[in-house]
Amino acid sequence: MYIGRNAYVGNNALIRNNTSLEEESVIGADAEITESLIGYRATVGRGGSFIGSSIIGDESTIEPGVVTLNVLPSGVEVSHLSPVIVKGKQIAKLGAIVGPKARVGANSVIYPGSIISHNKYVPPLSVLRQ
Repeated sequence: MYIGRNAYVGNNALIRNNTSLEEESVIGADAEITESLIGYRATVGRGGSFIGSSIIGDESTIEPGVVTLNVLPSGVEVSHLSPVIVKGKQIAKLGAIVGPKARVGANSVIYPGSIISHNKYVPPLSVLRQ
């Protein structure tokens, strides 16, 4: 894992394997980040946010309670994506890409492979399937 200069990690946040928190990024209390890149000055909100296998662009804001789903359904295959073994089962993981300066509203769910473009606003309680 890498934690850049002046990055902030809140109480009880979990920063797991293969994660990079760039300079001045903010991870709120009780958030979990795994196998992801959190860009320069990006913010991931508190309260159970989960960012897995994803890229969060520079200066983006992920509000509290946002979840990125990162396990593809059975039978869905993506070229150049190597499956991993978890608890004896072979699964494919793919997160989301959130562009620079985007904002994802509180308690939203982002499905695997979703792309949120630069400067886009996703309202709270959204379910994004792309």
